[in-house]
Amino acid sequence: MSQILIQPAAAAGFASLFGHIAKGTGDTLDLPQGMVNIGGNGRGYLLAAQTNWDPAANDDGTIASLELGDDIYIYAVEPANGGYADWLASKNATVPDGYTAENSRKMG
Repeated sequence: MSQILIQPAAAAGFASLFGHIAKGTGDTLDLPQGMVNIGGNGRGYLLAAQTNWDPAANDDGTIASLELGDDIYIYAVEPANGGYADWLASKNATVPDGYTAENSRKMG
């Protein structure tokens, strides 16, 4: 797959969601589409909207189950083969396991 770069998101630190992260059905989230810069100038990606997105099924290995009071962070991470950035959940407040500040961006 060829890499899709998004020009408005080319500036380092840019992030824009077209809506907000909201509660889905049960323990899921509805994630809006957006644009995000991950890793510095010229590294803009699209984020695809997700409905009933399950953080426990789309995590970095830190979420075995969801309990009342858990702090869960939602990240956009660089895709392995270019294209759309991936949504990823983590209990880590700084970066998700297996990622760095250069290839992940905290979104919520």
